[in-house]
Amino acid sequence: HNNGIAGGIVGYASINSNFTGSSVIDCDNVSCTVEAKYEAGGIVGFLYSGYVEYCRNYGTVISNCAGQTNYAGGICGGSFGTIRYCYNEGTVSGIGANVGGIAGAPSTVRNCYNIGTLTGGNVGGIAGADALGTNIYNSYSAGTLSGSGSVGNIIGSVMLGGTTTKCYYDSKNSEYDGVSGSMDREGKVESKTTDELCLALLDGLSSDDWAIKEPDIKDGKKYLYYPYLKHFGEESVAVGTYRAICK
Repeated sequence: HNNGIAGGIVGYASINSNFTGSSVIDCDNVSCTVEAKYEAGGIVGFLYSGYVEYCRNYGTVISNCAGQTNYAGGICGGSFGTIRYCYNEGTVSGIGANVGGIAGAPSTVRNCYNIGTLTGGNVGGIAGADALGTNIYNSYSAGTLSGSGSVGNIIGSVMLGGTTTKCYYDSKNSEYDGVSGSMDREGKVESKTTDELCLALLDGLSSDDWAIKEPDIKDGKKYLYYPYLKHFGEESVAVGTYRAICK
């Protein structure tokens, strides 16, 4: 798609006929390229109300109109709702845009992760910009980041308040802080080594929802895997380090 707002599954998710928020559940973007001028999301272009859960993106997401009022995210371009139990492995980019592994500018994110490649203006492993007082809980990012503006392993540009609770990032990206921007936030973002991320569940990543695949030992080499969401099964595990082979 090449419109103002586009998503791999839903373009604009608003209030439904019962005047309650929309729900987008158990959807995958396996290979679709999503391209839009303003709001581009691997699953939903813009989530006005409701929630997206148990969704994953492997596709390419592009915001193709330059400007910091444009948003691109692995799951949602922008969101006033809640994104939970989702992950991104796709490539997300935007020319000067706010780019996030989960959303360009989300309201609430819970139990999500990103291992995709992100490029843009303000870039964050989970959220590109914290324009809505974003709250992020129990999430991590281990993707590759680069941006022309503010870059953070969890949040790129911070403009309003909000909290980050029990969020982590791989220290291989230690050139960037966990949160970048102009305002302090409540909560904590922690840097962890790949071994720390891959060998045990960290505080906040509950064993009710998360699991760890045991390392593989082959030819004297250790192959590590990042934590995965139980809902998707062990087959969804992500390759941990450059030493690892593809699943």
